[in-house]
Amino acid sequence: MNKKQICEKFGGKLTNGSCKINGFNMDIEGGRGQIVFGFRPNTQQFKIMPPKEFLNLVPKDPFRENVERKERLKKIIKQQKSPVDPLWLDVNVDTCEVLRHEGRGRATASKELGLKKVPVVIFNREIEDNEEFPTTRKNKCKRFISQRSK
Repeated sequence: MNKKQICEKFGGKLTNGSCKINGFNMDIEGGRGQIVFGFRPNTQQFKIMPPKEFLNLVPKDPFRENVERKERLKKIIKQQKSPVDPLWLDVNVDTCEVLRHEGRGRATASKELGLKKVPVVIFNREIEDNEEFPTTRKNKCKRFISQRSK
């Protein structure tokens, strides 16, 4: 899938290698964006969700809450000059459990800026016999199971 197709899946507008979606300038081709979209592309789904929903799915980490970092992220997101790395969730397709994630700081900054929705990449993972491997099956989860419940 090329950059334009990825951006269109999110309903965004491609501008200079980044995708503008609901006030969020998501990186597609540089830095982590290229890594995220290149990692197991056949297992990916794209979802737009409220930052609060994303934050409810991932564990709170008081040790990583850095006010200076958050304010810097808020400034970057608000100015929309520099693209921001995509948020992602690694989800078990059978249990709907969120296994891993990335983007708590970006979701927090987006929420505080009043962004209604942010783009999230969902990696669908199938787990059998204590082994993890990618799947081409799409998850049918109406609701993901939070890591906070662990």
